[in-house]
Amino acid sequence: MERFLTSDIPVYVMAVITLSGILITLAAGMYYQQMIRQTENMLGVRYAFLQQIKNKFENTYRLNKGIEDISLFVDRQLKESKILLMSTETAGKASLKAACLCLLLGTGLYVLQGIFHAAETEMSRTITVTAVCVIAGFSIHVLADAADKRERLCLQLTEYCVNTFAKRLDRNSEDEKYIRSESDSIHNRKVFRRKPDEAMSDNRRNEENDRKVVRSNRNFDQSDMEPDAEGYNKKIRDREERKEKTVRLEKAASDQPPFSEDDLQYLKQSLERLAAGREKNASKKHKFTSEDEAVVDEILREYFE
Repeated sequence: MERFLTSDIPVYVMAVITLSGILITLAAGMYYQQMIRQTENMLGVRYAFLQQIKNKFENTYRLNKGIEDISLFVDRQLKESKILLMSTETAGKASLKAACLCLLLGTGLYVLQGIFHAAETEMSRTITVTAVCVIAGFSIHVLADAADKRERLCLQLTEYCVNTFAKRLDRNSEDEKYIRSESDSIHNRKVFRRKPDEAMSDNRRNEENDRKVVRSNRNFDQSDMEPDAEGYNKKIRDREERKEKTVRLEKAASDQPPFSEDDLQYLKQSLERLAAGREKNASKKHKFTSEDEAVVDEILREYFE
């Protein structure tokens, strides 16, 4: 035991503990500093942790239609972040914890050396190493200032979520509601303007389609198929006959002149009678009398009959 107390092993242990705490605290401080730099422009996020916070915030905000305490949400997400297999909050205090641990080890070692009557040089070396480890741990904790950086990161994330991201989500939700209402109104107008047969409900239409499918899938023999085939051929023949008849009528109408000679002669006599009536009443300031109206009416009636 005396050999262990006077050896260099306790000194090396305190040095390793202090150095490990210092490195972990510096790593946490650099991590917070990079995150603070990234939160100044959240449009192009490079770190997966910040992108994960954005996705969780968006999903929670849409699901609950808002978040009551955004700062609490951000603080909880920061506590879940890890570095070197430990939370970033614990990593930021690693040097302080290492200094406290070295203080306890150095005090215990000094007491044991006094009990076993160790040399004064060994006891003074224990005091010196313990003081150096404790001072180094506290100094790095103060200089790294990981706690302050974490608070700044939490503040910037909260400010971004409240003033930028939440308002953007609100605008998007309002736009989605407006677009949905417009689409619903357009759909309602289309349904209102449809014909009665087109305005049939979906259930009724589906039922009719099902009945048609059932009828088409029925098993029937060749005797049932023949009348349908004959009816189809009859329809085709009737359609061809109507087409031929229409062609013949159009050809006959094109061969006949638009007006016969009797029609032209009658029209010529009617126009002469109309001109004679006008010349007769030319001295009366070209006003139609009841006789002129009767003549014109008679001419037109006879022509159109």
